[in-house]
Amino acid sequence: MVFEDKLHDIIETLEKDNLLLAPIEFAWAIVFKNRSTAIDQLLEDHKSFLDGTIYQMVSTLQEVSNKFDRLHPRVDTLLLYHRRPLGIRYRAHGQICPEAICIAFDPYARKVLDLLGAPFYCVYIKAGNGLAGNYRDIHSKVISFSNYSALHKRKENLAGIKPIVIENDEEGNLDFLYSSSRE
Repeated sequence: MVFEDKLHDIIETLEKDNLLLAPIEFAWAIVFKNRSTAIDQLLEDHKSFLDGTIYQMVSTLQEVSNKFDRLHPRVDTLLLYHRRPLGIRYRAHGQICPEAICIAFDPYARKVLDLLGAPFYCVYIKAGNGLAGNYRDIHSKVISFSNYSALHKRKENLAGIKPIVIENDEEGNLDFLYSSSRE
């Protein structure tokens, strides 16, 4: 697959703990490699433009399993039947936003994961009643606080949908927090 970006620039941006504006899966997002107080504050300051969940993007089910004491046995089955990212919600102590860990399916996100050699985080950008499926939908304030804007898929219309997000309830059952096409 041909990507419109110089992937070196993307990786360099993330390695320097800068913010990247890029298409991740089905919508545009703010992407960063490491959590920090400064990044959390920036996200808090601009929360009206952002979806409330921070996704940690990984490439394998094993990386997801490492995050939990016990992973629900149906998670792997869900991954077999859904070709849409599946996020598993957890709350990190002291974090501003709820977090979810998510396996990336999109070749662009997987290439960034591969070259970075580590997971990355992203927060999807709001636009209208959904998420920014097109670069033109992104508010100028979001563009201005990112350090680099990806060229990849900039002229395309993405679906603008969230990953399916699940969470274990108190009885150990899976709760679907959001799974519709636009939320």
